[in-house]
Amino acid sequence: MSINKPISFSTTQRDFTNTLNKRVNDYFKSNGINKHANSEMILKTIFMFTLYFLPYALIVTEVVTALPALILLVVVMSIGLAGIGLSVMHDANHGAYSNKKWMNTLIGYSLNMVGANAFNWKIQHNVYHHTYTNVHEEDEDISPRGVLRMEPHAEWKKIHKFQHIYAWPLYGLMTIVWLFYKDFVRLVKYHQSGIAAKQNANIVNEWAILLGTKFLYVGYKRVGHSFRHQILIRGLYFYYTVSFYSACLVADCIRYHCDALYRRFLTGYHLSAGTCN
Repeated sequence: MSINKPISFSTTQRDFTNTLNKRVNDYFKSNGINKHANSEMILKTIFMFTLYFLPYALIVTEVVTALPALILLVVVMSIGLAGIGLSVMHDANHGAYSNKKWMNTLIGYSLNMVGANAFNWKIQHNVYHHTYTNVHEEDEDISPRGVLRMEPHAEWKKIHKFQHIYAWPLYGLMTIVWLFYKDFVRLVKYHQSGIAAKQNANIVNEWAILLGTKFLYVGYKRVGHSFRHQILIRGLYFYYTVSFYSACLVADCIRYHCDALYRRFLTGYHLSAGTCN
């Protein structure tokens, strides 16, 4: 199914939205709850950063050298990476971590610190995903990814019958693709489509931030591998393993919140659309 005309939203019939916002605000006010990060969120932030950087420090300083222990540390790092992505930077880039804009920006850049790009994410997630949630050809979170079919209206091919098998090894390429390909393509796309300008972004600055933080990320990761001939193999193993476990955690989160769509993803069959559980 193709969308032939732009999607528009009513500007007058907003009773549901207004009522929902009022009830949410009343809940926070009546219960004396701050809408921004509390002490528990701050502790979770520290915990997730520790899960990611402490194992990394143990690896680069060669405090731990045994292969089974190294694998365990990489698994722990992947949990920290997923935690940073699913809660810490997510809340900050929604403007919900703090009532101070500079703090949200700073914490939001933790996504750049783990190899991705906060500006691209905010457009993909805040603009496209939350504006056109699960809408075919509009929500980039469900756009096709190579041989992966993410939603029922995408073109179906016979190979998708085996998606539940071949998707697993592809999980390990998630952060590698994000690091070396996806962010560059997205920034070009957002600039050419005009959506970047609508966010009042200076595209030169965004390219400088993207390239600068990518170099910093690759640089500090390179420190984690010796300069022997095994660097490529060890580096790819590290990225693949962290990516695989992080993607599995994200997929499990999707399965928990939206089991119907997750079943369609695993089967790859052309099923009718439905709602999340």
